[in-house]
Amino acid sequence: MNWCNSLIPQLISFLNDGRSNFHFSEIIRLCRKILIEYCKYFTLSEKSSTIPVLDIFEYVDDEDADITSNIIEDVPKENTENDTSKKYDNIQVMKNIIKKQFNSPLDLIPISILLSSNEPIYQMYDVLFQRIVFLLDSVHVSVRSKVLRSIQIIVNVDCEVLMQPQIASTVVHCIQDSSAVVRDAAIELIGKYLINSDSALNFSEITKQYYKVVTDRILDIGINVRKRVIKLLKDIYINTKYEDYISNKEMLKDICRKILKRTTDEEKSVKELALKSIQEIWFSSFFSPELTAVENLKNNLSSLSTLSTSNSNSSMVHINSMIDGANGFSKETLDDKEEKIKDMIPSYTSLTTQTKNEIKYRVEMLSVMADSDITGNTINKCISSKYNLNIGVVDDEKQNTTTNNKNKSNTENSNAAAKAAALNENKIKFPIPTLLVYGISNLIVECLVDQLIDLEGDDSPEAKKNPKAINEKINNCLNLLYQFSRAKPELLANHIVTLQPYFHPSSNQSAMDKNILRSIIMIYKNSLRYAKNYDPNVLKQVEQDLEFMIHRQGTAIVQAAIPCLCTIIENVTFNYNRTLNLLKCCLDFLKDKYDAMVKAKNFKINQVAGYIRSFIISGMVIRESNFDKIPEKRKKNISPQYKYLIEKDYIKTIYQILMNYLNEGFSPIIRRCALENIGHIFIVYPRLMLNQTSIKLMNEIFKNNDIALKINLLNIYFDYLRIDHKDDKKEEEEEKANKKEKKDIDVKLLVGITDEIVDMGISSALMQQFLSEILECLFTNDINLKTASFDVLYVILEQGLVHPLKCIPYVVAFETCTEKNLRDRAIKLHKSLTEKHASFIHSKNSICVNKTYEYQLMLFNNDEKKIKGYRVYNKEYVEALLTPMFNIIRDKRNKRNEFLTNLVKSCDQREKTFNRYYSRYIIENLATLEYKTQEEILLVIYRIQPILAEQGQTLLEFIDQWDEKKKYYTVLSEKELKQLDDYTKIAFTSGLLQLLRNHLKWLYGITELRCINFKPNKVTKTSEKQVNRLYQLNMFSYSSIPPFEYDSKNQHQMISIIKKIISLYKHDLPSANEFKENDSAL
Repeated sequence: MNWCNSLIPQLISFLNDGRSNFHFSEIIRLCRKILIEYCKYFTLSEKSSTIPVLDIFEYVDDEDADITSNIIEDVPKENTENDTSKKYDNIQVMKNIIKKQFNSPLDLIPISILLSSNEPIYQMYDVLFQRIVFLLDSVHVSVRSKVLRSIQIIVNVDCEVLMQPQIASTVVHCIQDSSAVVRDAAIELIGKYLINSDSALNFSEITKQYYKVVTDRILDIGINVRKRVIKLLKDIYINTKYEDYISNKEMLKDICRKILKRTTDEEKSVKELALKSIQEIWFSSFFSPELTAVENLKNNLSSLSTLSTSNSNSSMVHINSMIDGANGFSKETLDDKEEKIKDMIPSYTSLTTQTKNEIKYRVEMLSVMADSDITGNTINKCISSKYNLNIGVVDDEKQNTTTNNKNKSNTENSNAAAKAAALNENKIKFPIPTLLVYGISNLIVECLVDQLIDLEGDDSPEAKKNPKAINEKINNCLNLLYQFSRAKPELLANHIVTLQPYFHPSSNQSAMDKNILRSIIMIYKNSLRYAKNYDPNVLKQVEQDLEFMIHRQGTAIVQAAIPCLCTIIENVTFNYNRTLNLLKCCLDFLKDKYDAMVKAKNFKINQVAGYIRSFIISGMVIRESNFDKIPEKRKKNISPQYKYLIEKDYIKTIYQILMNYLNEGFSPIIRRCALENIGHIFIVYPRLMLNQTSIKLMNEIFKNNDIALKINLLNIYFDYLRIDHKDDKKEEEEEKANKKEKKDIDVKLLVGITDEIVDMGISSALMQQFLSEILECLFTNDINLKTASFDVLYVILEQGLVHPLKCIPYVVAFETCTEKNLRDRAIKLHKSLTEKHASFIHSKNSICVNKTYEYQLMLFNNDEKKIKGYRVYNKEYVEALLTPMFNIIRDKRNKRNEFLTNLVKSCDQREKTFNRYYSRYIIENLATLEYKTQEEILLVIYRIQPILAEQGQTLLEFIDQWDEKKKYYTVLSEKELKQLDDYTKIAFTSGLLQLLRNHLKWLYGITELRCINFKPNKVTKTSEKQVNRLYQLNMFSYSSIPPFEYDSKNQHQMISIIKKIISLYKHDLPSANEFKENDSAL
């Protein structure tokens, strides 16, 4: 079939041009067959004389003759013989008939299939295809991947192949292959079929056979596999027609949900691809012609770059006035400049019903995770895109600038260069994708607000019967609006009044009502400051409502209402008396209650709700209000009864009031709540953390067994380090922005007596003081404590607060933990440290390996018998625990060889730290590591040889002495039993090393001759040669050696073990077939 398809274009080329690589007789014969079949297949109702098929070739006497030499051009030569001219005329007639009957080359394909059906190669199609599919069971990864690419070539011709049940199950199995290369090739194969199929996407068939198994691979450990799945899912969504949205809505939502979750992937390339894909899905073009204005926005703004320099002064001023505030939306509220841009975007209310439905579908795709901060972070990144367009300098001017800069000696050129440089300095960078996303986001926000109004006014019988469903829809709309307010608060500035009815809390609230109220509070916090011409009476009512919520609502609402109230007061109303009154009431309550308990010498609290609310209010008001930066003109409006609260030294009094409740006499819940809100004070006033009282408190917490207190303290560290780092970055950006501006020299800053310089070293000093305690918290089975301590460690190393060598063993140990999230983060951190500190980060590799064993020992409650050096996935695939560490070291040959050598040496009984369980842990890691080069395997075998020789000689000498003294029936002393036990441990290690050596030779096809001829210090071309496994990576069997556990008091058992191991030296090692049988038995 492929042969015929490749012949048809050449045949058409001949018919059009009169030339071909085939003999004319062969082409004429093929054309005869084609025309005969054409008559039979297409003109059965017509008479046979209608198309004179045979008459065309009446002058072709011998079809096998080569007449190519007689036919050279379309126009015959003058001296051509009559017979040749007749033949040529007949060919011309044939060409005209075929051109008349066949409108295009595609019309010949059905005929070519009919003709090729009798060919032997066509009849062998099924046999050949089955042979190709059979090779998918090969043990070689390269063969399996090439087979999948071969099937892809077949699918490009006949896409229905993948719909066969046998092929479908085979491809699904390949998607779950142990090799990431094979999985990637299988997903690529399915992707080609789904996207490049001639027919429209058949979503039902995708769902039944491929969709689920493909989407599950979005969590694959292979980076390329995850990226391939993300691309495929994005293509499926983008290529979906508008008519198919309704019938496949759930699948499209699932695509958005899965890609959105990958925006938090630990791998940077996967995260960026997911972000670009979700941006393309959410903010891509619309189908409706009414929304072409959004696309035209890009063209209209791009046209600004063609402004000529002749009127650059007036033009540039106009452009600046138009888009200065829109560039990043980071300066003012939506003023008149930005309104000009908004005028280019159609209003949602002016659109037709069909167009509104299209926007509603887009809203549904955005709402898949509306209640998650991932959505808000993703929208924020999409809107604040960094892709810019240079406006104001055309290409000719840039070229002149470059040319003139090279010829500064010429005065005229220098003046031209100076003018061009001045113009270039004033050029504008305008984020075109940002404006497109902004325009679509504005439509989505208007659509959400419109849906809220419709839901609120829905009086249908269905709404009355099921009010929970209406509340759930309202909650989803408000959640999504909140995420947009987080990303771009200006978008909701004009809708604050519309949302006000939801701001009043009801008396009897359900969980859904509380979620709605919290979303409204957060929207107000983010967007109220950007609202225009807001009624002061309404603002006053908002403050009163928030204060009422703080006194009456639950913890979640209170924690949302306090920041909202503080933000409104600080940016809009400046009514500081309200927040100061809240703070004063809470502090007075806590102080009076504590004094009364001290007098009564009774610290038992029956009603803890009032204390918890006072802790939360006092801590969060101090954190959110920023009383130290109140302008002087605003301080005049503060009542005298509150002014002592904003004095600088009074914070110590507040700190001491809260510290009183950390006394051990109070209940755990009181102590935890007090510590949590002291953390808010620490973030605003970090120097309090180095106070002797604070240091003593932290030491007591780490020594105490209260895990919740430790978690609270670690969370305080994490919040402080994260916020402090953000502040440092903000200051650096401000310094860069103001670098060219002339400023007065700050003498205090030069001398080093400013508060900023004093606060700079707090984080480093604090972390260095409590580093050992933080690292100890890592080695625990409590997942919450483990996660909190690792979060702090991650920030410490990311900011460079301590020397990385102090922490790298714990990072490597976490690469072996059972929690995938923590394991992936540890691997990412290890890679980052390796890139930053490549010169010394590997100097403690041996300590790192030992620390991984200690971590595994902790996980199994100090039971060494349960420790294994590998991990099993899906009861089939095996991975060494040291694989992440080895993959990082692998790139540097010297470090890699040193690492492998030290691993093998740790199994030597002459080492001080020799331990048979630790040796087994190392040997199992060496057996299950995925080696890439021959040198790695040969080096391990080379280092095993001298250890085996030493251990074998030691065991043999011991047995000879034992036989000479004939101690079989003698009761041994404790000392002799201890010595016998030591030799038994050596024997076990020796047996494991023999199994490891034989396993590696069998698994990778290494001959004994190559092992003998290997020189570790000699670098050859074959040293870095890639090696392929002959069999699937698996752990070797222990059946050929005695059981690992034995009675250390049974001398006869130990002697038999030693003799059994010695017998392995005297006889040939097990063959590959024996090992294969042992592995299959497992």
